Amino acid sequence: MARPTGLVATVVVVVALAILWAFPLVAFPNPGTNDAIWLSNLELALLLLGGVGLTVAVVRSGPRRAVICAGLGVFVIGSAAALLLGFAVFGNNSNDRFLPLLFLPPLIAGPGFLLILIGLVLRRDRDLLRAGAVGVLAAALVAAWVLLRGSRDWLLAPYGFDEIAVILVVGAALPTAVRAVTRG
Repeated sequence: MARPTGLVATVVVVVALAILWAFPLVAFPNPGTNDAIWLSNLELALLLLGGVGLTVAVVRSGPRRAVICAGLGVFVIGSAAALLLGFAVFGNNSNDRFLPLLFLPPLIAGPGFLLILIGLVLRRDRDLLRAGAVGVLAAALVAAWVLLRGSRDWLLAPYGFDEIAVILVVGAALPTAVRAVTRG
């Protein structure tokens, strides 16, 4: 039987993802070329917030620090790869609005490599593989999100802001998922 906190966390994540999916459609039903361009400027601030969140998750993870680091590391690298996949599928080198799909992945993936290294230094067992598998599944969710949104949603408001927010929401839920599939 699922613990009540796990169930509540799942519901919160699902509701947050539904809100993020609907946000551009509701807030910008007929977006113009530069409507709410200021949202694209918030992407780096969201990434900074995500970095703080990663630090807090690692510090507060206690005895499960190694598996949390492994799961989050794989997820973060996979999320960066999802943005690069978006660029490969619908990006355009001649349109500078697609450039965040190129310059954000290295900023996102760097901490991921560090987290995986920390996880491997702290522990080596099958729980790291399980945590990594959870990270892969979470990154696949982000990749599906980016691809389903496509170029139209990237070029119009909110200009990828929602994709970065999805990475944060899924990343915040990941430690709970990793704890659920690992022994400790």
